Amino acid sequence: MIVEELSKDFGKETIIKIFSIMMEEGLLKKVEIKEKQIKEAVRLRNNLKIPFGDVLHAILARDNNAIMVTRDRHFEEVQNIVNIKKPEELI
Repeated sequence: MIVEELSKDFGKETIIKIFSIMMEEGLLKKVEIKEKQIKEAVRLRNNLKIPFGDVLHAILARDNNAIMVTRDRHFEEVQNIVNIKKPEELI
């Protein structure tokens, strides 16, 4: 899902480079999506009127004790379920 979103703005080689840097630093973890997470994402998408993928990312970050790093304004709607930071806030 992340690769698909990044592909809108970046080429395959850039995405691979981003992931390799994150893997080397121990900042990337592959997680499985559970059915209950999908159901919650559908419910929140309908209530909040934001894209399904954004809600699912937030739920996955929350359930895996991760920080959501983004500038996407849709995530303002889910600040109550996940810790959201802009990239520059982490530098």
